[in-house]
Amino acid sequence: MRRKSQITMNSGNSTQVIEKVGTLRKMESQLLRELGGSFSKDLAQFSSSGPTEKRKRSSVASLVSVDESNATESQATSHITAATRVLGLESPRMRATASRMGAMNRETQTHILHEHSLTDLEMPETGFGFHVLLRRSRLMCFAVALPWLGHVAACIAWPAMGQHLPMSSFNFISANLYAVLAITCGLMLSRALHSCDMVLAIQRLHMFVADFEVKWQGVSGQEWRKYALAWLFVVGFEAGSRAMQLNLEDADGQAWVYTTHAVSLLSFAISSAVLLLVAYVQSHLLLGLDKSLDCWCFQIVNSPDFALGVQNWNAMQALLKCVSRELEGSFLALQSLACLGFIFFIGCSITLTFGTDFQVLPVCIELLHAMPLPVLYLLSIRVCAHGASLTEKSRSIPAFVNQIPTRNCINQERSYLVRFILDSSAGFSVRDVKLTQELFMKQVGLLAALVSGIVGVLSRVYV
Repeated sequence: MRRKSQITMNSGNSTQVIEKVGTLRKMESQLLRELGGSFSKDLAQFSSSGPTEKRKRSSVASLVSVDESNATESQATSHITAATRVLGLESPRMRATASRMGAMNRETQTHILHEHSLTDLEMPETGFGFHVLLRRSRLMCFAVALPWLGHVAACIAWPAMGQHLPMSSFNFISANLYAVLAITCGLMLSRALHSCDMVLAIQRLHMFVADFEVKWQGVSGQEWRKYALAWLFVVGFEAGSRAMQLNLEDADGQAWVYTTHAVSLLSFAISSAVLLLVAYVQSHLLLGLDKSLDCWCFQIVNSPDFALGVQNWNAMQALLKCVSRELEGSFLALQSLACLGFIFFIGCSITLTFGTDFQVLPVCIELLHAMPLPVLYLLSIRVCAHGASLTEKSRSIPAFVNQIPTRNCINQERSYLVRFILDSSAGFSVRDVKLTQELFMKQVGLLAALVSGIVGVLSRVYV
């Protein structure tokens, strides 16, 4: 009985092997039709057995051992896997080249963007700001650094030679802070725009927005005009305050004083222009990401294919995280130094106000000199508001998808998409810290508290 059961088991295993051979023959014929030939020599030899050999195998089925059948099954499985890869039925796999989670996360996002982008890595035409930062970054830094170094050298040389230079401390700090910010943020953003990840992200962003016929340049056109008006405002205030100070100091006949102020004003004008250009490019990208979220919502509402929505959202969250990662350096530098300048403005304003020799006209002129510092802080708040708005919209998308009407009240595909969006944790983040609306409101609340406190103290002292 034991010998009989063993023969029966071996016969069953051999029958399964023969069935797999027949399946492989069908697969080979399909490969020959599609590829025009055999894809592997060993697969051709394995599947070339005719009916005569099949009969031989069935006649000696009782003599085939279990180990032989297992080896044949393993060989058949390997051939099936090879055929699947040739036919393109297996999804492409990404091979990680790093061992740290942060680097692997970056490679995963780049892999996703590669699947949804063009083959050639070329930055799309995105306007004057991108052209300057991409192709004229060295010339831009040279244009900022040359008058700035002349300004610093003059401010150090003339007092060292015993000459009195009528220049406010606010003028000196504003010119230096704007120049440092322009060079630092300009180089950081230029390096980010040259990176392959950013090129892939901007390509994907342009493709996504273009699919829905949205004029991205028109969306950020109003933003560009606002930044241009802000530049004219701050340069006009700086020039007016310097003219008032020179008139008050009675510096007629001192050509070196006018030359120093002219170089300083030129340095400030160029630095502020570059800095506002950097802030505009950041806002331009954040507004484009915001518009792409609107396009994604429009697509999922008009064609509620939730399985396709998972694939599209995977590309969307990779796009958001990639742009956030590349912008975080210049964004953090702008926010930090702008806050530092505003703290200096608050401290010096309090010192001037409570000074022993308080006079209305000199204090007003000093406050005019200090106007570039709060303008810079307001500029950083505006860019921060765009990032917080992007995160807030990303957080509201799961609730939006959850209320899309479907035929069935309980839709498993929609539930999976909602959970997938929640788990993706998309938004605008800086150093893995999500920039939310709550953080932005705390920053605005701190600004309001400082201003109201200063106004309250001044009203009690001088009114």
